[in-house]
Parts: sequence; C-alpha cells; structure tokens
Amino acid sequence: MKAQAAQLVDQLRKGADFVTLAKTYSDRGKENGGKVGGFQVTDLRPDILAAVKNVKAGGVSDPLKTDEGYQILRVDSRSAGSSTAVFNENQVREAITIERSPKAHEEYLQSLRDEAYIKIAKDYSESVQPLLKIKQDFIVEKSADDSSKAAPEKKKSRFLGIIPKP
Repeated sequence: MKAQAAQLVDQLRKGADFVTLAKTYSDRGKENGGKVGGFQVTDLRPDILAAVKNVKAGGVSDPLKTDEGYQILRVDSRSAGSSTAVFNENQVREAITIERSPKAHEEYLQSLRDEAYIKIAKDYSESVQPLLKIKQDFIVEKSADDSSKAAPEKKKSRFLGIIPKP
C-alpha cells in the first residue's frame, strides 16, 4: 500500500489530476473527488498538521499513514489568519477553571482536615502534624497515663485514625 501511495504522490507532483486519482483509488473520496473542505490550522490533528505544514497551495503531502491505510492530502489554498481576536466564552471559562482548580482542591482538602477528628499518638505528633496541616488545638494527644483529652466538639465529624502499631 505504501508503495502505491508513494507512486500516486509522484504522479500528482508530475501533474496528474487529483480528482481523477481520488475517484479511482480512494474509498471515501469517490463521491466528492477527494474534497474534504476547509479547516483552521488549530482544528487539525497533529499528524495532519505536520503533513501539510510545508505544503504550498496546489501541492500534495507525502503519504500519511492512518488506521484505514494511507492518505494523500492536497492543499487547495491557504488564507491568512484573522488579525482580530475572537472572544470565546467557553475557552475563557476553561482557562479560569484550570487556573483556580488546584487552589480550590487544596482548600477543600484543608476543610476536610480541619473538620476531622484526628487522634495522633504523642510520639508521632511532631512528624505527622506538618503533613496534615491541621491546627494544634484539634489534635488529641495521649498523655503518659494513657488518658486522652478530647478535641473540641464539632457538628460534622469524620475520623482519620493514625495510631501506631504496638
């Protein structure tokens, strides 16, 4: 197949008619003579963009391997991009979401930690507390006589247990 695609590219570059060859050899291009319409560069897949990047108007690309076989792309015309920016509300919302998401995620996790009832053994308090990023007054520590002081009551409580193995 690759040899046949390379042969077709050679014929096209020597002046063969693209529409005739597309109708003869293409599975999908028979009805419309191989025309697929116009596209913006930003809408092209990376492999297609790479194939047509340096092809001048009226030229054809090298054969492009796809799942169905090989494609030969002809660039009919190129137009200059618009110099005026177009406002796209969805792109703006997406950019804002991407920008704010890590901070919102961290704030959410911190609120879970702050609302949790966490009991840390005294021996591990110094090493675990910085990792949890919780306030000191919400930690319950074991005293030497094994009695515990309870954390202040909260309406919503969750339990995250960090208890050393004996």
